Amino acid sequence: MSTLLKKARAAVMSSSKSLKKSKANNQEKNETTDKMARPKMPELVKVSYSSLPVDIPPKFLAPLDDPSDMTLTPVDFRNLSLPEYDGLFAVVLDGVLTAEECESLIKLAEMSAGGHRAADADADDAEGEKEMGKKPKSDNGWVPAMVNGGSGREYAMLDYRNSDRIIWDEKTLAKRLWTRCLQAESLKEQLQKLDGHGKHGGKYDVVLGSRRGRNWKISDQGLNERLRFLRYGEGQYFREHCDGQYTTPDGKQTSFYTLHLYLNDSLQVLSPPSSSNTTSPVAKPSIEDFDRPVCVGGATTFHSPSSQGSLDVDPKAGRVLIFQQNRLFHSGADVVGGQKYTMRSDLMYEIC
Repeated sequence: MSTLLKKARAAVMSSSKSLKKSKANNQEKNETTDKMARPKMPELVKVSYSSLPVDIPPKFLAPLDDPSDMTLTPVDFRNLSLPEYDGLFAVVLDGVLTAEECESLIKLAEMSAGGHRAADADADDAEGEKEMGKKPKSDNGWVPAMVNGGSGREYAMLDYRNSDRIIWDEKTLAKRLWTRCLQAESLKEQLQKLDGHGKHGGKYDVVLGSRRGRNWKISDQGLNERLRFLRYGEGQYFREHCDGQYTTPDGKQTSFYTLHLYLNDSLQVLSPPSSSNTTSPVAKPSIEDFDRPVCVGGATTFHSPSSQGSLDVDPKAGRVLIFQQNRLFHSGADVVGGQKYTMRSDLMYEIC
């Protein structure tokens, strides 16, 4: 009887050990599966931005002597495939900067980030970094653009945002650029004051969003001094998003509109219109035909949140696109050839 009891106890112990081992294996398997299924969280990086001093020519971006060639065209969402955006604000200004001014502005921005140093110094630095096994510094100050993570932190998300960037805090240029834009007929009247009390049918409610109910006027500075220069190479993009409103640390100013300045041409705006003349077709240009940077693709595309509708604003040197930040879903379309250069900032308002 004692022998049978010992055998029974041994069988129970063996079964218990097997069960524990099985549970442990299952737990390990589940943990491994969880790790495989759980997406990797992006690494938040603490960032701060500073710029080198740059000598800006006194007359650079001075008001135009004759602004009659500058045009303002409202974006007609209702009749251009996005009727759900009817009543939302977006305008295109053409002729704000010349192509030469755009090229100079790119170079000044690069200089603010340490670009365009002496050629021999660049060569020595690059060679020294290679010898130490380091990757040479990005060209002319351009670094990968990241996504805002809040509290002064950013993170890389290349499947959402893939481009290079220079951030330059420059009050003088921001003020000059905005003064130049205000030379466009009727722009000042449209943006100078936002009536948040609905006295004119509440037309600014869609702009002000949760901040309606008060009157706002554009700040003396006008354009936020933080100028974000962007460079998109072949295959780069910025996926669909709405621009966030920026409020100053003291809470006195906030943004309601984005200002987007295109600094070079796209092939779309340089190509001649289609012709029905089949006997003498016009040859379409390519990016190799130009001695300045040109991109293919890269439009700012407004998207419908509920349908397949979309509307493109193509890059054109000196063109400015101004649009409300609230509710306008948009993207930077893929650049399929060449390089695209732009600059964006915010129009800042204060309560009046």
